[in-house]
Amino acid sequence: MSASGGAAPRSGFIYQDFVAAYYFLTFEEVDEIFIERYHSDFAYFKLSADPPQKHFYEIKSSDSGPLYWSSFKSNIAPEFATIAIEQSEEKVRLFFHLVSNYKPNDQLSDFFDQIEQLRKGSLAWPGFKTRVQRSHLNPLRQAIERELDCEINDEVFGEVLTGLVYKFHSRDYLDEKIEDYLKKCSRGRYTDARDTILNNIHQTSDGAIRKSELEDQIGFDLEHTDDSTSGSTYSPKELRAQVEEIQDQHRDPDVNVTAPLEEKESVTEYIEYLRESGDLNQSVMEGLEANLDEEFATLEDAKRTERSARQNIATDISSLLESDDSTSSEWGETNE
Repeated sequence: MSASGGAAPRSGFIYQDFVAAYYFLTFEEVDEIFIERYHSDFAYFKLSADPPQKHFYEIKSSDSGPLYWSSFKSNIAPEFATIAIEQSEEKVRLFFHLVSNYKPNDQLSDFFDQIEQLRKGSLAWPGFKTRVQRSHLNPLRQAIERELDCEINDEVFGEVLTGLVYKFHSRDYLDEKIEDYLKKCSRGRYTDARDTILNNIHQTSDGAIRKSELEDQIGFDLEHTDDSTSGSTYSPKELRAQVEEIQDQHRDPDVNVTAPLEEKESVTEYIEYLRESGDLNQSVMEGLEANLDEEFATLEDAKRTERSARQNIATDISSLLESDDSTSSEWGETNE
C-alpha cells in the first residue's frame, strides 16, 4: 500500500481490474467504487443496507507470489486492521475481501473455512476460539500489532475476523461473468463497453468511479434489460455481421449425402453374413432388412433436403445483403 492509503502502482494489474469490474457491475445497488482508497485496492459502500455496509478488497494474483499464512498475517491482515481502526466510529458492518486467482496453502485455507463457519453461524465464537486460538488467533494478533506498532483492542480484532471473506476467481471466470452481465444490459454493445469499463478502472489511481459516468461513456444503462426486448440493442453493423456469419455457415454446407448409402452397404453385408450363418430367424431378418432399407432411404432424402435448404438460405441471405445499401455505403466492402 502507498503512504496515502492506496495500493502500490497499478501498472500491469490486469487481474485486479477484472475483479473490480466484476464486483462493481454485479452488485447493482452499488453506484460508486473507490480505487486505491481506504488502504485497499478498491472499496464500495452499501449504506442503504440494514445495517449499512462497507466493503474493502485486497487482490492477490499469481504474480504477487504464493498465498501463505505467513504473508496473510504479516501483510494483508494489518491493512484490514488499519481500516477497522479508522472506521471504528462508524456504525456500519465492515467486510474485508481477499480475492485471488490461486488457492491458499493448507493452513490459510483451514483458517478461511473456520471464519466462514463463524460468519454463517454454524460455528459459535467459543467453539471457534477453541479450535484456532493457539494455531491462528494468537499469532495473527501478534503479527498485526507488530506491523502496526501498537496494540489493538478486542473490538477491532473481532471486526477483522468476522468481516473476513476469501474468494477464488480465475481471470477467465471474471471475464465470462462480466460479459454475461453486460450482454443482459445491452446485447449488441457489450464488448466495447467491457473495454471502456476496464480502461477506466485501470487508469484510475486514488479516485472514485460512478456508474452514471460509465453509462455516459458506453451509451447504455448498467442495469439488466427485459430479455424480450434485448434484441433491439444490436447496432445495424452488428446485425449485419451476425447475418454474414450465418450466411458463411450455410454457403458450403458440410452435408455428406452419400453417407447413408455407404452405411447401408456395411449393414447389408452384415445381414448377408447372418443369413448364411443361420444365426438369425429368417422372417425376423427380412423384417429388419426392410425397415433398415426404408430408414436409410429416409435419411438420405433428409440429407439432400438439408443441403438444398442450407444452400438456398445462403443464396437468399446474399440477396438481402446486396439490397442493404445503407450498410454497404457505411462499411465499404460487402461479402460479394
